[in-house]
Amino acid sequence: MSVLAATGEGAARWGVIGLLLISPWPNAMNAPAYAGALFALSALLLVQCCQARTVSFARLPAPGLFALAAVCFAAALAWAAMQTAPVWPAPLAHPAWAHVTEEARAPAPAPISASPGLTFDALMLLTTYGLVFAYIAREATNPRFARRVLTAVGAACCLCAVAGFALFSAGDATLTGAAKTVYRGRLTGPFVNPNLFASYLALGLVIVLAFAIASARSSRRAWLWRIESFLRSSAAPAAAGIILFAALLLTASRGGLGAALAGSAILFIYVFLKAWRSQGASVAPLAGATAIGACIAVFSADGLEGRLAHSFFGSEGREEVYRLTASMIADRPFAGHGLGAFRDALPAYYDQFCEPLRKPFLYAHSLYADGIAELGAPAALLLFAAVVLIVVQCVRGAVRRRSRDRVFCVAALGASAAIGVHGLVDNPLSLPAVALSYAAILGAGYGQSVSRSDGLPARAEAS
Repeated sequence: MSVLAATGEGAARWGVIGLLLISPWPNAMNAPAYAGALFALSALLLVQCCQARTVSFARLPAPGLFALAAVCFAAALAWAAMQTAPVWPAPLAHPAWAHVTEEARAPAPAPISASPGLTFDALMLLTTYGLVFAYIAREATNPRFARRVLTAVGAACCLCAVAGFALFSAGDATLTGAAKTVYRGRLTGPFVNPNLFASYLALGLVIVLAFAIASARSSRRAWLWRIESFLRSSAAPAAAGIILFAALLLTASRGGLGAALAGSAILFIYVFLKAWRSQGASVAPLAGATAIGACIAVFSADGLEGRLAHSFFGSEGREEVYRLTASMIADRPFAGHGLGAFRDALPAYYDQFCEPLRKPFLYAHSLYADGIAELGAPAALLLFAAVVLIVVQCVRGAVRRRSRDRVFCVAALGASAAIGVHGLVDNPLSLPAVALSYAAILGAGYGQSVSRSDGLPARAEAS
């Protein structure tokens, strides 16, 4: 490999690591300007992958399953792109464009999406997540790079939790120093929405517990490896777990708490069912569980207690938005309203209620309902199927691998459980930082789902 190519690969790897570290700042990259920037980055990763000759995608674990997942994902992307094209006849075009036909006094083609601009932005982001996953899955066949990915996400989550404590202690301030106007009394960190911040913290908690069950320590002295060594030490998982879980409690997010418990349960169940302790695994998971229990007793989250007293589905206008989303799906079950266009399509259904909603909703408070309402049932099911196929391979890796590197597969399963559970009552993947982190964890798990001895080619060490 030429020096230029090696330099390009190293820059791409560290570029992805840097992206994972800075993605939460500010507000989880939740701004239209970030969509184009992230898409440009993913395009560069694609070019780099095409030029690299060390490992082709055909040598990934379960290449047939990867290809099937890629086809499902690409089909969903293609449909989202078609939703923006102003070529559809009136029966398929979104009703929001009916005024164009009325003014022209003749049927005119129109887009399926209620807001093609929002759909295009969402399409760029979704493409970015897919390419970041594919790149990390390819590079994570090297366990050192896979560890760096988890280390970067875990470190970013811990830093956000610490920053959240600092802002919360400074009078519930924001990053700009101004007082909050919404979600007062709830820890939000660098995010705006505490519920989505809780989902991000849940991913960090899963990673910390995953490091806790790993037995080996790195001898490297690079700064990122020092962080990894700290996370893999005997006491650090308990300390990091307390920080993350305490911050999660102070977000007062019921869905976030359920996500953390679901992700943690996957790790603990797997550890004890597979008897990892007999293979030299650390007892830190049990210590982490004890620390989390102590954290619940020490940190009295009054806001969370009050919110737990109410139904998930009947508070903050969620019951109304669920009914509206059901109407949106019933009206356009196959075509959808446009990827990312939920907030522009929803107001057309407000007349179903005598009183307006108590607050605006940018997305359905359900990952699954949101996907079906925006993409339509066929394309949404294809998108969900792509993720499920990858998770299935991670399950295989967690069961079949006999080395400590199966920790990556278990972390991917824990993260999937956390996102899947929180997705029942919210859409945590609506923020780029959460979606990128989940794609990275899933990519690391997929890349390590088969060992080198099972047929993967040897890789040069990640720079």
